[in-house]
Amino acid sequence: AAFSRYGALPSAPFTLDYVSLFTVYWVVLASEAGRGLVLPSQWPYLASLGGTATQLGLLVASFSFGRMVANLPFG
Repeated sequence: AAFSRYGALPSAPFTLDYVSLFTVYWVVLASEAGRGLVLPSQWPYLASLGGTATQLGLLVASFSFGRMVANLPFG
């Protein structure tokens, strides 16, 4: 077996694991769909409650901040 500075080199050629790649793409799609589905629906809902554009900005910022906080421990 051939060795590099980082350990043994694999003997088989590199193959792409399409199942793992598809799984990662699916998880990213599902997590980003929340942004595309929630954000456009916030203004009509907030306007029906008598909200202002400033409150919409705070709502969008809190949504993004919440996602950032949740991504730290959960990846």
